[in-house]
Amino acid sequence: MTDLFIYDKEDFASTVVYCWKGTSSVDIRELIDVEFPTASKTFRNSVFRRIIALRVGGDWWLEDSSICNHTKTTRELVAIWKIVLSIMRYAVYSTISVNEFASERLAEVEIRVMSGEINEQTYIEHCDWIKKCKEKDEALMDCCSCCPIGSMNQQEGGKAVLRIMCLPSGWDVNSTCVRFD
Repeated sequence: MTDLFIYDKEDFASTVVYCWKGTSSVDIRELIDVEFPTASKTFRNSVFRRIIALRVGGDWWLEDSSICNHTKTTRELVAIWKIVLSIMRYAVYSTISVNEFASERLAEVEIRVMSGEINEQTYIEHCDWIKKCKEKDEALMDCCSCCPIGSMNQQEGGKAVLRIMCLPSGWDVNSTCVRFD
């Protein structure tokens, strides 16, 4: 069974940015080296630069003007996504399930509304946000990210959309995707 994840710039940023907060540049380099030990130095450096640009609010997404030449950028974004999944699996959800994590966040919000720190409308908004994050994280934790492929193309309205598909374990990594027009 394949899993498909679709991101626009904002969705991708909200999914991955929080993983890099508080992470040093040295740690980021080490994560890249661990996740992609056989990749070229050039590729690992490109992924590193893209992560740093993402962290500091620089130019990290595919420019709409370069949509025709997007393979390199797409490959780097899929690599970042794969690293984020590793961080989530081994740092965030290694000792707690997604459901337990969401329940803890809901309990914290309930305490804040009971103490009068936030109003009921804010409480509802927080609960909706926690539910949305839980659904996203469950889908990410349930997928097998050993063989992801990516595609970047334009959506209606001209915005670039990144599609990441996780192929089943054991997929022939030496095979080439064939495109039929």
